[in-house]
Amino acid sequence: MSTDHQPSLLARTGGAALTLASRTLHWLDGSSKERWGSEYLEGPFAPVDDEACEELEVEGSLPPDFRGTFIRNGPNPKLPPLGGYHWFDGDGMVHAVTFHGGGKATYCNRWVKTARLAQEQDIGAPLTVKFGDSRGKAALAHMAVARVAKMLGLLSEENGKGRGNTALVFHANRLLALHESDLPYALRIACNGLIETLGRVTFGGKVQHAFTAHPKKDPETGELFYIGYSVQQAPYCWYGRLDAQGRVVADFPVPLKEPVMMHDMALTQRHAILLDTPLLFDPKRMVKEGALPFTFTDRPLRIGVLPRYAESADGVRWFETENAMVFHVANAWEEGSTIRLFLCSLKHFSLSEMRPGPESLPYLSEVTINLEAGTCSPLRRLCALPADFPVVPASLVGRPTRFAYLATMGESEAGVPVFDGLAKVDLLAPGTDAGMVGVLKHGRGRLGGEAYFVPRSGNDQPINGKGLQEDDGYLMTFVIDEESGESELVVYDAKQISDVPVARARARRSLVVRASTEPKPTENAGTYMFKGKQYTEAEWKKAIADGTVNQAAPTPPEVTAEAVAAGFSGSAGQPSIGQLMRFDGPAPELINGRLAMLAFVAAVGAELSSGESVLRQFVMEPTGILLVSITFIAASLIPLLSNTKREAFSFFTPSAEMINGRAAMIGFASLLALEAARGAALF
Repeated sequence: MSTDHQPSLLARTGGAALTLASRTLHWLDGSSKERWGSEYLEGPFAPVDDEACEELEVEGSLPPDFRGTFIRNGPNPKLPPLGGYHWFDGDGMVHAVTFHGGGKATYCNRWVKTARLAQEQDIGAPLTVKFGDSRGKAALAHMAVARVAKMLGLLSEENGKGRGNTALVFHANRLLALHESDLPYALRIACNGLIETLGRVTFGGKVQHAFTAHPKKDPETGELFYIGYSVQQAPYCWYGRLDAQGRVVADFPVPLKEPVMMHDMALTQRHAILLDTPLLFDPKRMVKEGALPFTFTDRPLRIGVLPRYAESADGVRWFETENAMVFHVANAWEEGSTIRLFLCSLKHFSLSEMRPGPESLPYLSEVTINLEAGTCSPLRRLCALPADFPVVPASLVGRPTRFAYLATMGESEAGVPVFDGLAKVDLLAPGTDAGMVGVLKHGRGRLGGEAYFVPRSGNDQPINGKGLQEDDGYLMTFVIDEESGESELVVYDAKQISDVPVARARARRSLVVRASTEPKPTENAGTYMFKGKQYTEAEWKKAIADGTVNQAAPTPPEVTAEAVAAGFSGSAGQPSIGQLMRFDGPAPELINGRLAMLAFVAAVGAELSSGESVLRQFVMEPTGILLVSITFIAASLIPLLSNTKREAFSFFTPSAEMINGRAAMIGFASLLALEAARGAALF
């Protein structure tokens, strides 16, 4: 499935119209200026702008037979957000480091090529409805734009709406990228480390609902157990399982009382554990309070215990513990008739804020369920250090486990949660806050994420004939240096828990690239860098000529004597300020288009601030949003002179200012006609 194709004329023209409508709505609701959630687009969360594949420098000592691929995915927006943004919104990007043995490793990253991403790339803007836009009454207008896009055939959920940005699981010889609003996407990692999106996994049509981001794989049988949830479609929850070959064996609804967020599940030797959390879907809150449409209620956390081989929800038993939110489960197992469940719990949680606080920090805790007595215990905290993203050896999922490993949580300067180290916790330690075994820190200004446990060679079981123990192995995670922006894969000894890594795989450049994919001069005069490849001046011109380098990426501008004399030099692909000020120069109509748009914006501002705003009254009427959308479409039905988004939508380029001028002209006419029709003309 490829997204590397030229969009049709309809997609370009319709996309331009709807993009203009969306930009205007984001300007009106203030999100384009305030940039809600911008802290998740900066610092350690800054998007990686390109795809690369290169050799890494491995430092330290790893066993000679240390082979395999460490893979992580996460949200990474390919197209810049038009307004608000949320951590959950970004397009999925997969990062993979492949160890080839002998101290050699390669790095590769690729976007997960989802149907949603392909459609947005055709449009040229992220117009699908997102978490970041789901605030206040303006969210209804953003939804209307998306509906118009669907009516025009530009957007469709027929092939899913997920982003593949949350988690990964390897099952039935398939690597699946997961996002809990959709079905998985299958990926392939080649021997050389290259990543390819194979397509969306539909399970032959037998799974008609979303698929959890955290299914559980039985280490002995190879079966995969999963849930799915929906906040818009009753019965709100489903449960199912795949056999070791990836075939759907069971899939059925598990009715809930109300729509809630269910991010994770657990598995024991005989049961599946469902978490009916108190984070309730509440669209009224979105409109009335201007917050995301989820409310943390004061009801207990409900825990569902279902026989893992059930054929229906008839056998589910619900237990209640204290009020808490749970995103991630460490593990669970049975001891006789008692289930021991280990999870990271929060006393309070706001999806709108997503900020650490005294009551909104996650702590590893235990809940015990007595199946015979029908009772459930309160939460027992195992350690006093805030941490999340727990992991145990894959061979012990659903089995008694001694240790769990978690990412320790801190707070960034922007006030958002970050993870600065790893903690090892003894799950069998008695009492409260007595489970801490050790903590390691990545270093000052260095942040990581979820770790993965890799058993030492021969340690496929907790204790085997070679005398290896459960924690004989390695912890692997990506770490970014906030100051330099460089990233590396670090490998720690899971038994020792030392700040000093056993090994690290470093790139010759940053794994997390903050620069764009546009060419940039290197330190060597007369050379250019594009997507990791260095070009001489002659090679660069040849690459432009033969199409090796996309012409959408302009060459660095030549600073001429004339430009210097004028006191200004233009940036790549744009006229200089000096050129714009000369009406006998090459760009007077660009000024006309820009000034016309600014004048129209000023007129709209005057209209909205007037005593009786007919415009405001109009857009609040049932037909207002649809007619406004049609107006925007009509305003942009002009020939687009370029196949590139850069020319069409950047400031001070011919296509962009033609759109501005034509849209402003039609906008003026529409505004005057509306005022005249209402008998309240402002002019």
